[in-house]
Amino acid sequence: MTSLYRRLLFMTLLPACLLALVLGVYFSFAGMRALEEELWRRGEDIVRYMAPTSEYGVVSGNWLSLQGLVQGTVQQPDVRAAAVVNLEGRVVAVSGRVNLGAEYMKTPPKDVGQVASGPDWIAFSAPIYRSQVGTDFFFDEASGDRKNGSPEVVGQVFVELDKSGVAARQRSLLMQGLGILILALGLATYFVALLARRLLEPVACLVDAVKAMAAGHFDTRVPEMSRDEIGDLERGFNLMGEHIDEVHRNLQERIDEATAQLAYQARHDPLTSLVNRREFETRLEAALKVAREGGSESAVLFIDLDRFKKVNDTCGHMAGDELLRQLSRQLQSRLREGDTLARLGGDEFGVLLPGCALEPAQRLAESLCNQVAGFHFVWQDRVFTVGASIGLVPVTRESVSVSEVLSAGDGACYQAKAGGRNRVEVTRQPLPDQRHPGREPWRERMELALESDLFSFQAQAIRPTGVGGEHLQCFELLGNIDDRQEKPLPIALVMESAERYELAYRLDLRQLKQAVTALCRVGSVGRHEQLRCLLRVSSSGLRHPEFMRELGQLAEGLACASGSLCLLISEETAIQYPVEVEQFRKLVRQWGCRMGLDEFGGWMSSFKHLRAVMPDFIRITPSLIQDVTENRSALALLRAIQEIAEDHDIISIATGVNDLASLQHLRDLGVNYVQGRAVAPVEPLECWLEGAVLRNL
Repeated sequence: MTSLYRRLLFMTLLPACLLALVLGVYFSFAGMRALEEELWRRGEDIVRYMAPTSEYGVVSGNWLSLQGLVQGTVQQPDVRAAAVVNLEGRVVAVSGRVNLGAEYMKTPPKDVGQVASGPDWIAFSAPIYRSQVGTDFFFDEASGDRKNGSPEVVGQVFVELDKSGVAARQRSLLMQGLGILILALGLATYFVALLARRLLEPVACLVDAVKAMAAGHFDTRVPEMSRDEIGDLERGFNLMGEHIDEVHRNLQERIDEATAQLAYQARHDPLTSLVNRREFETRLEAALKVAREGGSESAVLFIDLDRFKKVNDTCGHMAGDELLRQLSRQLQSRLREGDTLARLGGDEFGVLLPGCALEPAQRLAESLCNQVAGFHFVWQDRVFTVGASIGLVPVTRESVSVSEVLSAGDGACYQAKAGGRNRVEVTRQPLPDQRHPGREPWRERMELALESDLFSFQAQAIRPTGVGGEHLQCFELLGNIDDRQEKPLPIALVMESAERYELAYRLDLRQLKQAVTALCRVGSVGRHEQLRCLLRVSSSGLRHPEFMRELGQLAEGLACASGSLCLLISEETAIQYPVEVEQFRKLVRQWGCRMGLDEFGGWMSSFKHLRAVMPDFIRITPSLIQDVTENRSALALLRAIQEIAEDHDIISIATGVNDLASLQHLRDLGVNYVQGRAVAPVEPLECWLEGAVLRNL
């Protein structure tokens, strides 16, 4: 470290140089002050000399000698005027132009010193005392009295000095000081700049390289020019850069593979490998745009299977899943290459037929209906037949939006089922003021339930795995529309329709009030600290001012139990409405509640959304959980999600855990909580609260 030590030691001398410059400036001003003091002392010396010299002339009345004295005084340098004043204040001798006022001359003298000054002059005075030498011997008694008292004043002298000479010398001294200061600062600046350039040039190169590396340019290297410790830094940086570049290439390959998998999962249904509802709506939007711009018209088929629930109830969900896979292949085989078959959810399918007129689309729909009716599904020595109710909606220039097409399709399917099932219903998209209630099957039930409060609520426990984090009693609040006309209708199932009918925020609000009621009940017995209630909020509720206002008021009513309320928003909502989600997050935490991301991990940029939202917890998308025992990519993604969640102190919840093998994999990965049939069933809310919370918590 010898070379660097010498450089640093030399740099420490610079403050000493600056101190010397400060001292130079100080002494320059001190010199100017000394010139003023010299003029002041000179004035005092002159009047001290004149005072005893003037005594004889004043006492004897010899004005001629006094006049000669003042004239001689004026001849001295910097003396502008001189005067002698008797005891009565009358001027007895004067020379030069006196600026001093008469009031000063009539004032009884006190001592030697300055009496007044102006912009370019200064006046001094001194008293004239009667001398005791040569006093008459016969007046010894009187003389003794004066000797013991103050000397007798017989007059005073005045002298005015010119300050212009001193001011000129002060200016000269100041200019010299400034010149020396500028020269010293210039030399110091030059040497400091030279040394800083030589010292900081390699450091600046390293800083630029670090910034380039931080910006993602991992191939950045620095020239190895130095031979001291900075040279060691340069060589170390290049070695580190080579290592990071290699690690980044390997990681990028893995990310590309995982991204491709996520991209596929984001657009496809994991069970049937068909495109999902999100991708179907995207393609439908493109077809609408073509039709509105005067291009070819299209058609959309909405397929709802008949008697599918019987397969699930009789043989279980595995049989139902296999039936959906087989039917998907059967339907796909009858479509053209450019057609799109999508699973919209449950046993509902959608078919987009671009460039297909109404008549051929109707023929294809009849063909698909017959094909499904003729399909026989065999499962464990049992044979099932199902049907298909199909709604056909043309996509023309008059089509308004995707939501209008979907609404018309829902109504058409409902009409097909109401007309006897296993048939095709063709419909045109109605204008908003011409819709028939029969074509909106869920709207009537939702509006009636909201008006008459026809709801029932359930709880599904969320169990801790015992791995890290907090171990609390958690549950998700689930709601059903229970109007006693048909089987209870899960609110989650109709939430997409509720979004289209602008009823979603009202359903959110009803579930929120029920959650608050349950938490207040638990809080009243002091058992809310170990309880967490998860409640999903729709994108409409997130953006609706009435819902947010009610949420704030209910959160305030919860008081200390507000921390038990955990609000879930989907990752898709976080992508579509980032500003609203950020405002929602701030308000929720301000009110003391918690916020989480639902269906996390289903998008290519999930980790970016996680950093942007920074939720309190995440609920992992079920598509990853279903494949965790068989798909290595899903396992790797789950491991990455869990590691990042741990780094940010985010609680992780796995939902859709329906078998013990998946449960064990999730526990090994370190997931904090699990939810699904493998850990807890869905129970009525009151029963669950009474049994699991109020008695045992």
